[in-house]
Amino acid sequence: MGKIRCFLGFFALLFGLIFVGNALAAGYNCPNYRKYTSCNAGYYMSGGLNVGNSCLACSNVSNQTSTQSCSRGCTLMELNNLNATAGIASGASQTCAGNYTGGAGGTNTSSACTGCSRWGPCTGGTCKATSCKTGYYFGNNTCTSCTTVRNSDQVSSTTITGGKRIQTCTGYHTGGAGGTNSSSACTGCNLSKYSCSCNSGYHVSGSGSTCTCVPDTSVVTCTAGKYIKKGTTTCTTTCPENSYCPGGTRYPVPSTGATSDLNINACSTGYTSVAGSDAESDCKITCAAGTVVDDAREQCITPSGSWYSLQHTVSQGSTSGSNKQSCATGYATSTSAIKTSHDAENDCKTTCSAGTVVATARAQCTTPTGSWYSLEHTVSQGSTSGTQKQSCDTGYATNTSAVKTYHDAETDCTKSCQVFCTEPEQTSCPENSASCIFDTSVYTTGTENQVSKVCSGKTPGDCPLESVTCEPGYDESDLECVPHAYRVSYSCGTGTGNAPGGTSQQYGGTYQIATNTCSKPGYNFTGWSDGSGIRQPGQITWTYTKDIVFTAQWEPCANNPTTGQGTCGCGDNSYPNGSGCANCSVSCASVPTYNLGTYNVCESETDNECYRNCTTSDV
Repeated sequence: MGKIRCFLGFFALLFGLIFVGNALAAGYNCPNYRKYTSCNAGYYMSGGLNVGNSCLACSNVSNQTSTQSCSRGCTLMELNNLNATAGIASGASQTCAGNYTGGAGGTNTSSACTGCSRWGPCTGGTCKATSCKTGYYFGNNTCTSCTTVRNSDQVSSTTITGGKRIQTCTGYHTGGAGGTNSSSACTGCNLSKYSCSCNSGYHVSGSGSTCTCVPDTSVVTCTAGKYIKKGTTTCTTTCPENSYCPGGTRYPVPSTGATSDLNINACSTGYTSVAGSDAESDCKITCAAGTVVDDAREQCITPSGSWYSLQHTVSQGSTSGSNKQSCATGYATSTSAIKTSHDAENDCKTTCSAGTVVATARAQCTTPTGSWYSLEHTVSQGSTSGTQKQSCDTGYATNTSAVKTYHDAETDCTKSCQVFCTEPEQTSCPENSASCIFDTSVYTTGTENQVSKVCSGKTPGDCPLESVTCEPGYDESDLECVPHAYRVSYSCGTGTGNAPGGTSQQYGGTYQIATNTCSKPGYNFTGWSDGSGIRQPGQITWTYTKDIVFTAQWEPCANNPTTGQGTCGCGDNSYPNGSGCANCSVSCASVPTYNLGTYNVCESETDNECYRNCTTSDV
């Protein structure tokens, strides 16, 4: 029992020592019979200066009130609103989201604890730009569009003849590098103007982007045969060969000298001139025989057609004219464009048929009188038929008459002889002939008819019928008279419709004049006019000696509104009125006062049928 008490006493003593030692070491509290008078740094006094108070750690006290300034970047939306690529917010703050980290100690309460173990997010404040987007410039933490900045810079300067063409901006910038660059870094121009700045001796011509610098000029008058050479200011240079320089022309010449040769004109291709020439006509071309200038200022050519030319000279601006000669009447050259077919008068040729010759140069083929013969042959212009006009052998001769068939063969050369005929082939002229001749040289000797003819071994025979002259209406055919066929046609004249068809009719035959098939309302057909009289349809003997057109003739029907309705070719509601057809129904429009309605003259109505509208004066 005593041992137990001793152990418990020891244990209680040990516990007390450990507890007090720990309490003093931690500084937390004192037993109720003690009080703290001051706490260590980092602690605060809980319970005041009273018995049983304690010193507690500030780090165990939640801090939700402490704030501090902070720095944050700008959000993408804030940057976009500022047209910035970077920025920083000023005036931002953050609130403690943890516990206190320390304190002054002593007798201070928890309100004297300080520090913060963990800070909340940095919020609030105003975002300001630190770098701008492209197209904006930076100033006072603000990004402003370069398009709001006036631009009066010189955009470009181009060197032109006699000066410069300068482009100056008159509008606004169109872009910029952005970043932290100021407005001076803005670039581009949305509107500009051009002007020219000219050197001495030049002046501005034109305006805008097409302005130029042109030399100051003076007017120079050229004398004939002289020109202004490029780079000079006077008209004193002699016109060179193969060109012409007219006089009296005035030219503006720059003070720096002409930019090209002035008052000089080159001769056309193929044309030449001597030095000092002063007119276009001084330029000349020589055309060889068989070539011509057909169009002014063109070269010598050989066109197709019938013509010839000798060598000749043509002035520029003219044509070969009369040097391109036409062949004589009846003559022609080859029409091909071959030079040798046109280079001499004898290229013009005519072809004489047998029995014709060219008796004198350049004349046409004829059949002159005399004893001769010729075959078909060709004669060159300027020559005659010559030996082509052949003489008969001795003792032979042709008929000397100018009849082609008496000279178109060698057999036309005959000896003279006599032929006797007993009786004519027939004793009377053919039927329907007006007259006839039995040999033009018949004469009577005794009881025989002696005929003088050209012959070649002929024996006496019958006298032939030489010619026949036929009566009107007949044609000669093989020494007989046959009826002529005439054309016959019909015309409605002033009428309408299809006239009878045309035919042909022989003279003396029976012809049937056609029945009328034409019409003319209000008129009666009276017959067919043959140009000299009126013929009725029916049979006739054809005695006309010319082509005939039978034309319908008409006479107007008498005016008959009372009983003529629908007669004389008029319609159901019309009648003949002496010059055609009139409508039975007549408008009252032309009737004085009573001008409304119609009346029918074919029903014996008068304008008493017409009426008018009543007015207030009628009531």
